[in-house]
Amino acid sequence: MKKTLTRLDLSTTNWPPRSVLTAISNAKNELLDADAYAARAGDYYSKQLAKIYSAYQETLRKAGAIDFDDLLLLTARMLSTNAEVRGECQERWRYLLIDEYQDTNSAQFQIASLLAGEGRAVDSDIAGLPDVDDEDLGEVGGPNICVVGDPDQAIYGWRGADITNILEFEQHYPGARVITLGENFRSTRPILAIADRLIKHNEKRKDKPLFTSREGGEPAQAVLCRDERHEAELIADWFRAEHDTNQIAWRDMAVFYRTNALSRVMEDALRQGGIPYVIARGTAFYQREEIKNTVAYLRVVANTADDVSLDRIVNTPTRGIGKTSLDKVRLAALQRGVPLFEMMRDPADLDGLTARSTS
Repeated sequence: MKKTLTRLDLSTTNWPPRSVLTAISNAKNELLDADAYAARAGDYYSKQLAKIYSAYQETLRKAGAIDFDDLLLLTARMLSTNAEVRGECQERWRYLLIDEYQDTNSAQFQIASLLAGEGRAVDSDIAGLPDVDDEDLGEVGGPNICVVGDPDQAIYGWRGADITNILEFEQHYPGARVITLGENFRSTRPILAIADRLIKHNEKRKDKPLFTSREGGEPAQAVLCRDERHEAELIADWFRAEHDTNQIAWRDMAVFYRTNALSRVMEDALRQGGIPYVIARGTAFYQREEIKNTVAYLRVVANTADDVSLDRIVNTPTRGIGKTSLDKVRLAALQRGVPLFEMMRDPADLDGLTARSTS
């Protein structure tokens, strides 16, 4: 995305790459390709974003790549426009089971509906999808689709998830059988009671009885703290009291936090209180630096037009290619409309490069 913004001479301050990618992702999740989004753009922001969207797709095309949201958009389009492929998929996957259905977005809903062979569940009015006749959806003996989900656990609305997919499931599939799972095997009665009272404030939900066979348990407490340091000190003091007074082992106490960045203040409080602790923090395999670099090398070998992967490993290990020299090669590649790899193979005609960088 940074490369696309640079090519359009747009500031990353005014157009933060992460925010732009989120906006494009939301459009794709609503099955709006670049042309469809541009047709709907009305204000200045939307029109500019439409230009970025189109340029971004061109960048992906030149690199021979698609992003994650394209996987959904292109799959939905293929299933809706290609009856042969749709029929083959319906024949191959006769039964669909979808977990966490409350977190599905519009694109995922369309794909599931098309695979299930239920014509009335397909919204053909969404831009990018042509009308699909019921009789053209294939002979699969009715939709065999089972979804598992809970509207009360819908937490990805900010990422494009549409809670109405599960709330209106019986409308999309009138013959569906609904099995309500009301027993909670994890929580004690006091915890479940608090959660139930809180979630009932949600307007979009399905009411269901919740119960548990786990009796007892300490009641939950809500403590108002002045700031994060005060919070950490109170937790450390509570740990110390439980350990000294009730002989609770250190290993039987834990602190949960939302992101790793929040651990610093808590660690300081524990150290100051002389409380031993272990950070249960692991790096996912594919997030390790050496794995990312290895995968980037393999991607460049498989596709020399993958500028993103090449950018990552061009100086890994260090090869003496300075930022200034690399920026010149990038600019030349942009101006000539060729991949960075191709430009780097023959940099001799570029002005301003040192002999070491050229070699």
